[in-house]
Amino acid sequence: MKYLNAKVLGFAAMLGAIVAFVSIKRRFGSLSNATDAVMDDPRVQDVKHTVEDLAHRAQDAFNDVEDKVTSTTKDLSDSAQDSFDQARDSARETAGTVKEAAENIVNKTKDSAEDVATTTKDAAKDLSEEAKGRVKRAS
Repeated sequence: MKYLNAKVLGFAAMLGAIVAFVSIKRRFGSLSNATDAVMDDPRVQDVKHTVEDLAHRAQDAFNDVEDKVTSTTKDLSDSAQDSFDQARDSARETAGTVKEAAENIVNKTKDSAEDVATTTKDAAKDLSEEAKGRVKRAS
């Protein structure tokens, strides 16, 4: 790692020197041969190739991470949609069950109310007849 950092640092220093040489060449026009010599130096070429290789590796790593993030995001989205669909279906089933239970309760309550009404009517009729009978006997 130190060796790689030294190469990158060396390349950066060499690149700075090259930029300085180009600036001087523009001003004085006499450093063209020196700049060509630096650029053709095998050490500069090695550093250049090393940096280009690192750039390609970094781009490949970025692409791999991007693919994984995209894939994971899609998987999570699909999973969330599946959970939503299951919850919706479960809610529909529960609503149907609750509706049936409510209808059963209403029907049983109606039947009970009709039974109570019939019993009350019969009891009132019996009481009325008994009261009429007592009134007749008392007269």
